Amino acid sequence: MHERITRSLCAAGVLIPVIERVAGLSVLLTQRSADLKHHAGQVSFPGGRMEEHDADVVQTALREMAVGVTRREAFRGVRDRTRSESVGSFVTALLQAEELGVPLSHALKDIAAEVRRDRAQQVRRQAAKASSKVALVVTTTMVPGALILMMAGLVLANIDTIQGLFE
Repeated sequence: MHERITRSLCAAGVLIPVIERVAGLSVLLTQRSADLKHHAGQVSFPGGRMEEHDADVVQTALREMAVGVTRREAFRGVRDRTRSESVGSFVTALLQAEELGVPLSHALKDIAAEVRRDRAQQVRRQAAKASSKVALVVTTTMVPGALILMMAGLVLANIDTIQGLFE
């Protein structure tokens, strides 16, 4: 039974687009064309069967999505609307991967590594700024505390002399 199911499977890719609306999050579904040989008229996620020229199933899903604008235009629109440096570099990397024919999974791994490097650098910069703040806090609390302890030690060590002054 398991062997029969495995032989009938083919590589495919779908997207599960989540859209934010006033009422909350919703999932975008498509209705398959009534002219199709298989699953005609069914409601489904955007995507489909992987073809030979698809680098991976992610590219298959994006190719099959076809919503009226090219993928390049859609990605550029996202980049322009968000005006985020991270999103901009993400979209640029995706577009370059597509131009060069690099599988999208490789591009996403490279993007993730770059985002991690950027975040690590950002954390190091924040840590460098924090060290001077920590030094200031330590100085303003430790120095007076140390002075109080030294003065208390002096007073206790010389208590007899101090009492002789007031007799």
